[in-house]
Parts: sequence; C-alpha cells; structure tokens
Amino acid sequence: MRGRVRALQSNNASQEESMPVHRGKDSDGPYYQWGDSGRKYHYEAGKKQSREAAKRKATKQGQAARASGYKG
Repeated sequence: MRGRVRALQSNNASQEESMPVHRGKDSDGPYYQWGDSGRKYHYEAGKKQSREAAKRKATKQGQAARASGYKG
C-alpha cells in the first residue's frame, strides 16, 4: 500500500511540474499565471511570501483545470 501512495504522490508531483505556470509583468505589476489565458495572480514585488502565494494560486488553478478534464 505504501508503494502505491508514493507512486500517486510522485505522479501528482510530476503533473504539477508540467503545468504551464509562468511569471509575467503588466501595468498592474508582477504576476503568476497558469497557461496563456488563466487568471493573473499579482504579487508585491520583493515580497517572497506574496510571490509564493500567487504561484500557489496559479498552480491550484491548473490542478482544478486538470481535475475538470483539461488534457492540454
């Protein structure tokens, strides 16, 4: 059973890594975004916690999309 749990955790980690979360900057400031058309999660420049929270939100958006059937 433990091997199966590790395999599932490993599979989830590889899916997270393959999700197209990227950083960008627009007139409102720096942001993370999942994909090309996902919501932009802005963060405060120079604030590590703010940046990490924005990245987590963008990653969760990708996870939700995949859970809903997105295959891209």
